[in-house]
Amino acid sequence: MKQKHSLCVSLASAALLTGCASAGGTAGIFDSGSVWYKHSTTGDVKECGGGFYPGVQIRRYNCGKSLQAQGYAEVEKCAKAPAYTECVTEGEIRAAEEAEALKKGLPAAWVLWRPALDSTGQRVPDRWSPIRGFDSRKECEAEQRRVITPSLRCLPDTVAGEELHQARVWVLWRPVLNDALQPVPDQWSLLHGFASRQLCESIRDWEREAERRSPELWRELEREKERELERDMERTFGPERWPAVRRRLERKFGSDFLRITRQPLLCLPHTIDPNGPKGK
Repeated sequence: MKQKHSLCVSLASAALLTGCASAGGTAGIFDSGSVWYKHSTTGDVKECGGGFYPGVQIRRYNCGKSLQAQGYAEVEKCAKAPAYTECVTEGEIRAAEEAEALKKGLPAAWVLWRPALDSTGQRVPDRWSPIRGFDSRKECEAEQRRVITPSLRCLPDTVAGEELHQARVWVLWRPVLNDALQPVPDQWSLLHGFASRQLCESIRDWEREAERRSPELWRELEREKERELERDMERTFGPERWPAVRRRLERKFGSDFLRITRQPLLCLPHTIDPNGPKGK
């Protein structure tokens, strides 16, 4: 009886050492990495994950068997695979990992909020307005400390149970202007969406960067915009009415009413709508 038990243990050990790590057998019992599978028809890529925890080899083996039953075949990374054999590229691996992350839900982006203000600049009790978005809580709180304004808050754009299962879009907003070409508090108009915060903010900051690099050229561009605006308004009111209209506008808004003031733009994740102050 004892010999029979020893034989069973030996057979089980041999099976584990030779085949249980992955369905196709390329990963050994002591391998901790993932095993990759590619569908023979669609080219879809799936991962059977590795790691260091009890039962990982059995779980990886069962994962592989399930995928093979669905038409997948185990493949190696192209960097290690023999020439002219089916393999998985680094790009395919990244795409598969991103797709799996979306299934689980993306981590939250973080947004810095300030107290909302009314048209006179007074604080609106228990109302908040977003001022900037960040990829992580660490970045948001670093900016919060840098600004040194106790009333600012860092909050996630999603909460537990409401995670995103699609790619986050970063949206560029511009303020809505009144008749005096001044921003209306907490009123924004959507300009464009971008795949990343970095791209959104690079478009947001291009005017300031252009002015920094070539101040003389930038001033000439500003003057040309003012001349173009005046030509547009003259065409709108007509050459006979325009002088009188121009004088009325100067009396109401000042002699530089044609100057287009650069307005602050806002980059936020698409989960946050900046229009109207938000409650607690």
